Amino acid sequence: MGSALEYYVNEPGCSPDLDRIDQVENSSDVTLNVIVGFTDDEDKSCPTAYSSRTAVITLSEPHGARVFFGCRPDGSYVPKG
Repeated sequence: MGSALEYYVNEPGCSPDLDRIDQVENSSDVTLNVIVGFTDDEDKSCPTAYSSRTAVITLSEPHGARVFFGCRPDGSYVPKG
């Protein structure tokens, strides 16, 4: 069964679409990296507005007590939290 994952994109702007979700699992934790598309138009202005989207991920084993990690790359418009 899949689990819902909420992520954020810069919309309208520079990161409109989901490319993929990379996931690495082991017995103690799960690391998820959400990769969104990025316009390579250097002249485009990227507003600081963002919106949430949802994707479904499937884990190889139940969540259990595993800790989840993710990424927030430098330059991200999404506030921490």
